[in-house]
Amino acid sequence: MKKFEKVNVTQDLDQYLRNKHALIAPEFSEVVADATAFIEDVLRNGFEAACSRLGEHVNVQPDRPFIEVAEVLVEYHIRFVRETDSELSRKSLLEAYTHVAGLQYVFEPTKKTRFVRTLRRSEPRKFAGLVLSLHLYNVISAYMHNELRRRIPDAKALELYLLNLEAICQQLITEAMKTQRATSDKAWAIAVIREVETKLLRPGVVPIKSFGFSLPTRVRN
Repeated sequence: MKKFEKVNVTQDLDQYLRNKHALIAPEFSEVVADATAFIEDVLRNGFEAACSRLGEHVNVQPDRPFIEVAEVLVEYHIRFVRETDSELSRKSLLEAYTHVAGLQYVFEPTKKTRFVRTLRRSEPRKFAGLVLSLHLYNVISAYMHNELRRRIPDAKALELYLLNLEAICQQLITEAMKTQRATSDKAWAIAVIREVETKLLRPGVVPIKSFGFSLPTRVRN
């Protein structure tokens, strides 16, 4: 039979991340700054013009399906990170691009997606926050993945747990962004990352909202 256990994601983070000195590679701040600069160019001059300014070594064809275009853009943005960090960096940035475009439109040309329309209703800084939030979640999930699957074998319960983890990551990034200046450059990204890591890696310095709920955590015969 299933055993229901009270779990608290914040307390779990304290346990899983206890011996970590950093979470996000410093080079990822350059990825965030580079992607945000591209978004700013899109808003000022249009998507095709922004793509054309990326340089002759970046073969972006805006009329191709958005997912193909996004993959090329992502590979360009992550040129700053080490090979060991490239997979998660690629994942986070591609998720951000497809989220803004709309998952249902990723196989359409960019002009048929909601990519540019969504960006115009927002600001580049929010795109930077989305990238950071997704990357924080992906990094932490990678640390916890094997243990969580052992501890929470029920697929729906695990999904609920991860949704709560995602909410915490969003909360942390949003709060950190409020204390930083508006320009979304490399220094801004570094400052946001440092503030978040301070909260996560030095528990008790700044309180994090706690999420507690009951989940089926193990199966007993």
